[in-house]
Amino acid sequence: PVVVLLGEQAGADPEVVQKMRAELGLNRPLADQFLAWFAGVLTGDLGRSLRTGEPVFADVLVRLPRSLELIAGGLAMAMVMGIPLGVIAARRRGSLLGGAAAVVATAGFSAPVFVSGIVLLIVFSLWLDVLPSSGFVDISEDPVMHFACLALPATAIGINFMGVIARMTRASL
Repeated sequence: PVVVLLGEQAGADPEVVQKMRAELGLNRPLADQFLAWFAGVLTGDLGRSLRTGEPVFADVLVRLPRSLELIAGGLAMAMVMGIPLGVIAARRRGSLLGGAAAVVATAGFSAPVFVSGIVLLIVFSLWLDVLPSSGFVDISEDPVMHFACLALPATAIGINFMGVIARMTRASL
């Protein structure tokens, strides 16, 4: 890790590498490193970022609202897609439409999020060019673009949970 952090030229000097290993505590036994890290985690100290030097906990707090918004968006998408799908599967049990709804629910439940995310990116960003493939825009700057940037990742998360909600809805009805 030290050679990667220092780069090829600085990482070639063994003295510089040893000095940085000592500064980062990488010269101690692995068990000691783990116990020191775990003790820090228990007290809320997640360490310092190797890239920025800032406390990791501060970085986590800065990004937490975006993560919670993504989770909420994924859950909303899952309910919007899953409940009607479960109702269709229960009401049309034994028909072609009910079977198709059950297959879609099972496929949604079975597909990993990274697979559904890539498929959504290809379809809606590359082929149809209707949604951005990445990025973040604060809601105060441009609400429409904010939700456009949130749509694909929230849907990718929601597809997986949609299958669970659809199957639970079908079983409950």
